[in-house]
Parts: sequence; C-alpha cells; structure tokens
Amino acid sequence: MTNNKNKKTLIIGMIGGVIVALILILSMLFMGIGARKDAEKAASQVSSFYLDELASRREDVVSSNLKDRINDINTALELMTVEDLSTEVIITRCECTRYAL
Repeated sequence: MTNNKNKKTLIIGMIGGVIVALILILSMLFMGIGARKDAEKAASQVSSFYLDELASRREDVVSSNLKDRINDINTALELMTVEDLSTEVIITRCECTRYAL
C-alpha cells in the first residue's frame, strides 16, 4: 500500500512538474514574442524621431539660407539707381559680360 501510494505521489509530482515546465516554456515564448514586437516598435519610433529632427534641422538651414538671399536681393535693390535700370546700361553690361567670357 505504501508502495502504491508512493507511485501515485510520484506520478502526481511528475505531472505537476510537466505542467509547471509547460507553463514556464509558454510564458517564455509569449514574453519573447512581446519583447520582439516592443523592440521593433521602439526602433521604429526612434527612427521616426530621428527623421523628424533631421527634417527640422534641414528646414532651419533652408530657411536661414533663404533669408540671407532675400537680404542680399533687398540690399541690391536699395543700391540700384534709376540709371542702373535704363535699357542702354543693361545692354552695355550684357555685352561686356558676353565678351568677357
């Protein structure tokens, strides 16, 4: 009877051990899948953030360059006289430039 009781206890213990092992294996698989998805999501968000920052910096550079060009044009317009706008002066300058090349 004790031998039979020991066998039942051993079988129940083995079944319990197998169940615990299955629970541990399945939980590790689910945690691994979740961790992989979270890592992919994090990488995507970091990449998106980096591209947004890069675009923002590029926008600042283009904006600054455009403002500099506008200031250059305004300065040139302020320095121009009525004589500079006459057709004869423009034609003469174009001819000089053409011959200089």
